[in-house]
Amino acid sequence: RGNGAVLKSVASGEKPYGILVDFMAMNAKKKGSPVEFVFPSEGVPAVTEPVAIMKTARNVDGAKKFVDFILSDDGQKLALSMGYLPARASVGRPEWLPEGVKVKVMSFDTKAIVAKTDADKAKFSELFGG
Repeated sequence: RGNGAVLKSVASGEKPYGILVDFMAMNAKKKGSPVEFVFPSEGVPAVTEPVAIMKTARNVDGAKKFVDFILSDDGQKLALSMGYLPARASVGRPEWLPEGVKVKVMSFDTKAIVAKTDADKAKFSELFGG
């Protein structure tokens, strides 16, 4: 199920735990929801907001300027203002992230992940009733 459904089922007590995006749980807790969020010690997967320039782009110069903005301090501050963890730690940290918490991002092999996605989803559903 999606993040919203997972949060609702945990916050309501229907489920004792769930796996979801960090900021959703932290914001819910801040609003009084009886949830706790744990960053696994082995790390967390990165859920990115990808940006790319397609080879079929009609305005490559404009696209390059957009990508440059997204990756700039101002662009990362915009992401931060939206509640995301910025790619540049120098721009700050979101309000929902407790002081002193270091987020360890796990390394990954994209091709291996894509090759195993269907099997991993099936195993997850088997284990957790997904």
